[in-house]
Amino acid sequence: MIGYSHGDDYYWIDPNGGSTDDAFLAYCDMTTEGGGWTLVSTKVTPSFIFIKTGFSAQAARETNINAASQIHPSMTDWTEVMFRFSDSGKIRVIYKKACSSGTGADFEKFLMGSKFDHDRSVNGFYKYSPSTGNTRKPSSSCYTIKKFHYYSTRGISESHGGTDKWLDMWNGAEGSNNYHYHDNNAALGTKCIAGYCYLNKPIWFMVR
Repeated sequence: MIGYSHGDDYYWIDPNGGSTDDAFLAYCDMTTEGGGWTLVSTKVTPSFIFIKTGFSAQAARETNINAASQIHPSMTDWTEVMFRFSDSGKIRVIYKKACSSGTGADFEKFLMGSKFDHDRSVNGFYKYSPSTGNTRKPSSSCYTIKKFHYYSTRGISESHGGTDKWLDMWNGAEGSNNYHYHDNNAALGTKCIAGYCYLNKPIWFMVR
């Protein structure tokens, strides 16, 4: 990031730390667990597929409309990604590379733009909640999402027979309802983070 932190806001990002010719303006979360999170893409419409092959500089600054992207191809040294709603207090789900024990190799490539239609058990996830004293669950280890779906043509989701308490951001609704809360049936399976589903709140996919 170019410039000193002044809280959650827009910053110029130099993706490779070299020439600033390829720098792009992005919205950044400088609060969650020490900050340093750069926006990659935003999902508003339930059917919208917000991870695609190809980087979009526009998606990095659009916080309230559908905007798809992959992680910038020069940002190969990223260590974590975060899925969160745009409002500040809600829980986040974070994937940590170092915690995956190699199970997330293809998922990481997917986030970087490779095309996959995979169902795999992926370790490396944890929940982070600003509204409950910045608690982390699991407190030290990471959780394995069994049969985690990451499809270039559909989105990302737990298996529909899964817990519904981690990530469900598919392009179509599902029939199960094991969620903590939902404000509209159209959000079930399409806009859910940590078991909370909101139809009218944007989802942000961020990286650091």
